[in-house]
Amino acid sequence: MLFNKLSWFIFSILLFFCFNVSPTDSNSISSLKKIKKSEVKKIAEKSDLSVIDNQKKFEHEVEEIEEPDIKIVDKWLHKQESQEPAIEEAKKEMSVTVDEAKDYKIVKYEELDDKIKEYRVGKDFRFKILGSVNFQSFYDSHQFIGFTHDAVVYFPRPKNCDDRGLDISKKDQFSMLGISYNSKIMFLGPDVWGAKTGGRLDLSIGGLSLDVIFLRMKNGFVDFKWKKTKLRIGHYYHPLALGKTYPTTVSGSEGIGYDPFRKAALMRVKHKIDRFELIMALAKIYSSLPSLWSTTPDLFFQINVEQNKNLFGVGINFHIETPRLVTEEFYKTTEQVKGMCPFLFAHIKRKPFRVKMRLSYSENGAPFFIMEAYAVKFRNPETDERVYTNLRALSFWIEFIYKKENKRVIEPALFIGISKNLGARDRIVKSYTDDSGSIIPLLFVPGAITFADYMFVIAPRVRIRIKNFVIGAEIEYSRGGFARDFTDPNWRDDFDNYGRVVNPTPSSNTRFVFTTSYVF
Repeated sequence: MLFNKLSWFIFSILLFFCFNVSPTDSNSISSLKKIKKSEVKKIAEKSDLSVIDNQKKFEHEVEEIEEPDIKIVDKWLHKQESQEPAIEEAKKEMSVTVDEAKDYKIVKYEELDDKIKEYRVGKDFRFKILGSVNFQSFYDSHQFIGFTHDAVVYFPRPKNCDDRGLDISKKDQFSMLGISYNSKIMFLGPDVWGAKTGGRLDLSIGGLSLDVIFLRMKNGFVDFKWKKTKLRIGHYYHPLALGKTYPTTVSGSEGIGYDPFRKAALMRVKHKIDRFELIMALAKIYSSLPSLWSTTPDLFFQINVEQNKNLFGVGINFHIETPRLVTEEFYKTTEQVKGMCPFLFAHIKRKPFRVKMRLSYSENGAPFFIMEAYAVKFRNPETDERVYTNLRALSFWIEFIYKKENKRVIEPALFIGISKNLGARDRIVKSYTDDSGSIIPLLFVPGAITFADYMFVIAPRVRIRIKNFVIGAEIEYSRGGFARDFTDPNWRDDFDNYGRVVNPTPSSNTRFVFTTSYVF
């Protein structure tokens, strides 16, 4: 009941912010009167600025467009949102009229936007298309559990010995993904409710061969932008996956296993107050049945503060799941498991370095590809009704990037991540024996890592940029300590009464990655 009331409370706040903000000037950029380029150059010279210098600055701001797998490419969508302060700045520095300042801003953006061709449909709608064609190859020294046709390593496969004591998982392999295309369509539309409107559609095509191809609509959302408030509605990364602070590995893993990650349907509001930014969201993970069966969406809160181009923030997410609708004895059950994920992060820029880091505490982190899920603290032997408790984990990652402005040909970086199993707060029921005498493990949760004590990864990398062509190389070493498989008759000896792994067996994998991307 408390979570349901909170959901309606957040929904009411979202509506309040959306319909109680100050609208910006309804005049769009395209409706303003333009001046000649010669006059623009005179204004630029008078202010000791040049179009070329501004172009370099703009290129630096949108440099992440060159990344083949990125979450944020909506710098272009923010143009209209930021035109008013730019106009005032131009008016102050150049000592020209408001109309001349507006026209200067228009021409400058028109010249810069030649790098990304703009298309128009009618008077008020226009869009741009970004894309990349990618190739990826990788060698692994050990078998592993992965995603997206094994393009991303989740964790090394635990030790699995045959009757002779030989580890079946200790086998190397080499793979190439020859088909990969990403496309992003960004669009701007007419004003609605005094807000600038825009959005994005992301499409991905890839596979292992001509016979194994997958097509995904990765993102699709619409933005409403007022002066200090922004509303996003659609399908996008879950709010826990931070848009400005996430790992940018060559492999495209984006720190999975250490940084919360998931796609979700959402309603998200951002509101700025000076240097502070308040973020609130409702999100629903529909690709997980336990999440889908829950009547309460995820509740998300976050506060950011920006200081000298450095970004710091804290936040929390509340998540509810209903693991089952019916017991093994065919009794209806609606028992839920309620968890939270508080976190804090920092994104520090000290030329020529960038440092990103994040610390997260998670209860039932499995829906976001974080270690641990939930366990059973009580079971009714007659009806098989169960009461759940969260399994907890602590995860931390940090990334160092060396990036020189205007000299971004070679970009070295280092990513480090670690996760630790904290177990449950309550004593758990590890297993029970059914009528046939078989031992049924209650710690097993499909798709979740409930059998690991720790996971660790370190991945140095380098990117080489040659105009629109990007070459990437990375060495990723991942290691974990795991309990015996649940099919082993002695698996319970590897867990204590709180779900912590007490007798882990290490397993590791080294992956060498080589990628190329042509960005357009």
